[in-house]
Amino acid sequence: VIGWDWHQKQQRWGFQDQIDQRLADVKQMYDDSSPDATMSLLREYDVTYIIDGELEVGFYPTARAKFDSMVGKYLSVAYDQSGVRVYQVK
Repeated sequence: VIGWDWHQKQQRWGFQDQIDQRLADVKQMYDDSSPDATMSLLREYDVTYIIDGELEVGFYPTARAKFDSMVGKYLSVAYDQSGVRVYQVK
């Protein structure tokens, strides 16, 4: 959905508003407690995998519980080892 924001802004000068929107959308995907709102954004960006590792846990400490609650209906666990969990969007 988004790479390193400053790099994206340097390489795509003039599109800062779109980059900022993507940053806000990623934050919402991880922070929003609503599975439906999360799924709406995941579908909008055609996301296949969600990574929840050490960095994500640091920035979004409540995301894993939400993603775990979505397993079965919306997501499946594709990888779970050494503190990293990767979810596959159904």
